[in-house]
Amino acid sequence: MRSSLPTVIFVAFAILVVLFALDAFFFETGPDGPFVQFTGLVVAMCAGLFGAAFSMLIQIQKRVSQGTLEDLEGGADWQALFIRGAFGVGAAMIVYFFFRSGLLQGSLWPDLTELALDPLKNSNVFKVPNQDVCLLMIWCFIAGFSETFVPNILVRTESRTNG
Repeated sequence: MRSSLPTVIFVAFAILVVLFALDAFFFETGPDGPFVQFTGLVVAMCAGLFGAAFSMLIQIQKRVSQGTLEDLEGGADWQALFIRGAFGVGAAMIVYFFFRSGLLQGSLWPDLTELALDPLKNSNVFKVPNQDVCLLMIWCFIAGFSETFVPNILVRTESRTNG
């Protein structure tokens, strides 16, 4: 049970980050609010953290079904959770910067200048993320989830610039 405390702390931290980002994105903080200009980056970071957490849950399920209790305890220490979460956030940030730079463009990629909330069918009160916000969240979730997604993008970009 010693390893459950870091897990609880990590999950609580992840929830706090997600709630903070949702607050910054969905509620008015004024034109000079702290996250108004970086809303897309905050959303990307939260999606990357969520992707990394989801990946860790799947890995824990595999360890439980295939391994011993010692294997499970060894893989759930706070350092591993923190590093994996930080990797997910970092990968999502790299993908965000690829979108921001214009190196990734097309109908499958979000247009960061169009991030907004759209009214929910005949309602001016309820709003939902538009297509570009959803695409940003999906790609950043994948970046946080997959340990090879960002390295593959970097290799492809390098090969395009070299020849």
